[in-house]
Amino acid sequence: MRILALTSICLVVSSLLAQEQSPAQQSAVKGFSSESVFDQFQQAQGGDWVVKWHPATGTPGTIYGTGLKLP
Repeated sequence: MRILALTSICLVVSSLLAQEQSPAQQSAVKGFSSESVFDQFQQAQGGDWVVKWHPATGTPGTIYGTGLKLP
């Protein structure tokens, strides 16, 4: 019975630690974030853009905009 209780506690603790930082927070720790990269994209391409961010990953799920100039 002790082994079952200990295993359960280990599983709960490990899952809590894994959820401590979202993927968006982890990428911001590495020195960049999806939002800053998207800001650079907007400045480089110009136009009007609307983004729907994916809450689980912190990345753009959908991007609507005026379009890109193709050569």
